[in-house]
Amino acid sequence: MKTILGIFLIVCTCSCATILKGTKEKVYFNTEPANVAVYVDGNYLGQSPFYTKLKTKRNYVIDLVADSTHSERVYLDRKLNKGYFVLDILMATTFYLAPFAIIDGVSGAWYQFENPYIYRKLK
Repeated sequence: MKTILGIFLIVCTCSCATILKGTKEKVYFNTEPANVAVYVDGNYLGQSPFYTKLKTKRNYVIDLVADSTHSERVYLDRKLNKGYFVLDILMATTFYLAPFAIIDGVSGAWYQFENPYIYRKLK
């Protein structure tokens, strides 16, 4: 029984970012003035202020549109979360479970957004 529990714990920790952090992150949108239309990759999401969860697997282009003459484009970039990456590599090389460590990379759980708080003043 202890062996099965040990193997289960090793497998779970190899994809720890997917389990603990998940593959999405909250992104907050706030503007002055309020009620600015927010588009993510061309898709309307809502009026500021609000937050939503976006997948950390990719970068996004955010368009903030107050009216036809006042808008701003913001780039939401991701970066590698080194802690989860190093932990996965150590677990994979120590216990020879590389396929399980790849889960975090493929799912996007190794990443986080550089700045999940988007605040802009539109003139």
